[in-house]
Amino acid sequence: MPDLTPQINILAERVHAMRGDGRRLLVAVAGAPGSGKSTLAEELSRRLNAQKCVTRVVPMDGFHLDNAVLGARGLLARKGAHETFD
Repeated sequence: MPDLTPQINILAERVHAMRGDGRRLLVAVAGAPGSGKSTLAEELSRRLNAQKCVTRVVPMDGFHLDNAVLGARGLLARKGAHETFD
């Protein structure tokens, strides 16, 4: 697993700066399937919660068609493409 510390430091500082007045902030992470979005989001959430900035990670993977459906349609290798979403 790569060391995410430098990226997490930058992101956590940016989040704190953007919500300086304590307002709510939505942070979205986008990328290709398997690129580490969930890992990054979980680590950022862990860091921010430790810094007394309450966070929640809301995964969006449920919007893909089921792997069995994608396999039957020959689209499993293209998971993440427009036509693979429900």
